[in-house]
Amino acid sequence: MDLKKVLVLGESLPAESMAFLFKEHEQFDLIGQTKTLSEAEHLLREHQVDVLVLVENGRGVNCHLGEMLTKHPELPIVRANIEVDKVQVITSRCLGTRLDEFIQIISSAVVKGLD
Repeated sequence: MDLKKVLVLGESLPAESMAFLFKEHEQFDLIGQTKTLSEAEHLLREHQVDVLVLVENGRGVNCHLGEMLTKHPELPIVRANIEVDKVQVITSRCLGTRLDEFIQIISSAVVKGLD
């Protein structure tokens, strides 16, 4: 079985708990749990991470989202906001300039009935 490499970024008890869950789950390889963007960048350079889990706690982790998407456009980011009990999966997809490619990506991204 090919384990998915996960990196957790966040400074809170929920971030630590989430890291523990990934560590104990048989489908994942927890690369680490970091508290700062610079620590995360170091691990992202060192390992081929499959997904970054950003655990927000209302103290500024959200500001890393745009920077992470810019630096790592192919890396899926799972944004977990503990204040609103919501998880959001964000991916950056590069597309060509053709209108049909744009429409196809937008259509595949829209999922109805999840709210």
